[in-house]
Amino acid sequence: MNAYLALDFNLFSYIDPREALLSDLIAEFLSPEGKHGQGDVFLHLFGRQIGIEEWPPNKRPTVRREVPITYPPHSYGFLDILVDVGSFGIGIENKPWAGEQPEQLGRYRAHLEHQYSGRYALVYLSGPGTPPTTLPAEVQERLASVGQFRTLSYKSGLTKWLRACEKECKAEKIRWLLRDFESFLTDAFDLEGDEGRSEDEPGRN
Repeated sequence: MNAYLALDFNLFSYIDPREALLSDLIAEFLSPEGKHGQGDVFLHLFGRQIGIEEWPPNKRPTVRREVPITYPPHSYGFLDILVDVGSFGIGIENKPWAGEQPEQLGRYRAHLEHQYSGRYALVYLSGPGTPPTTLPAEVQERLASVGQFRTLSYKSGLTKWLRACEKECKAEKIRWLLRDFESFLTDAFDLEGDEGRSEDEPGRN
């Protein structure tokens, strides 16, 4: 069986998947223009994962990396991933291992609010599933109640999305990449026995 399936081979064993590379790969999967060739299928599955079922009509989403924070004035920092749909945006801050900078999520939320006039979702992608410390808990709860904030864990949320992508993917080589990515995350974040936990329920802090 191993001769046909190479069960012990995983691409991620041969690269150094630091935060930037993980963000690059996630952004590539999210992009409708991505080389995966699946159009907006993966993006819509991600939207469903964070509670977005309807998208602005007649607008092709664009996905950008390292988007500078320009509001409030004299702000600093770069949002890891931005999905821009014209009048609506999804900002993703990827923190698999590192902690936050001072007031980081507060600054990023203010930037998205200014850019999209309330029509946005800020996603805190957390390795262990812990909520951010730079956005007060009461603010998280208020934003989550209207779909503007979500903590999504690597431990179950991201792998759940990858499995959904794998099921819908029509390209065999991309399916194997999705499987390897999920397997890497399982090992890196010690997912054994964590299925069914509630880190990624809407509104969870």
